[in-house]
Amino acid sequence: PYQVFGGIRFYERKEVKDLLAGLRFAFNPNDEVSFERLQKTFGKRRSRVLIENLPRLANELTLTQLIDSFLNNSNYINYLESHYKNYKDRIENVQELVNFASSFEGQGLAAFLEAVSLVQSQDKPEGMNGVKLMTIHLSKGLEFNNVFVCGCSEGLLPHERSIGSPEELEEERRLMYVAMTRARKNLFLTLNSIPSRFLYELPEELLTFKGLGQEKSSLPDEDEMYIEY
Repeated sequence: PYQVFGGIRFYERKEVKDLLAGLRFAFNPNDEVSFERLQKTFGKRRSRVLIENLPRLANELTLTQLIDSFLNNSNYINYLESHYKNYKDRIENVQELVNFASSFEGQGLAAFLEAVSLVQSQDKPEGMNGVKLMTIHLSKGLEFNNVFVCGCSEGLLPHERSIGSPEELEEERRLMYVAMTRARKNLFLTLNSIPSRFLYELPEELLTFKGLGQEKSSLPDEDEMYIEY
């Protein structure tokens, strides 16, 4: 058995709750909890503009357009940047929720909110049996005895779009670190093409490399991989 989930703790994060409050109020203007959260986050003056327009926009825009409108009209990204030192992580969480919402583009706001409510009502992943499937971003704060990080190949981790930028490459390295440190006991790093440059940064004595159909081997020589640093 397996479970694909967004992570209970993910939906407890402030920035995720703020965005969901806007969407829930857009869907149901009588939602007092969401109304109060919008006022608390943005203040009465700014929230008044949001509150007046959200229900109307929910009927005029697609789901992703509605989210973009909320983020722009609330100036939410700038709000995160000016209020929190870890604003980059918080912006990543917002983007993760946006990515999830985009998969409901053809189903609409109601279907998306229903799916979110279903995830929030589930037990914490530690109490469930079976494999838990999630993105690296959503694994933050969680730990498991056995962790499989799939796609540790050049072009995937790090992503091909980051290879030309030292800053983005460092962000990919940090993401790899997050993924690896989710493991309490056993960590499995899988690849299907050129090994990720990050694998060569790991202590060799801690690694056991197994190729398909092989008992034991080692990573290909790094010089043969034509990796440009």
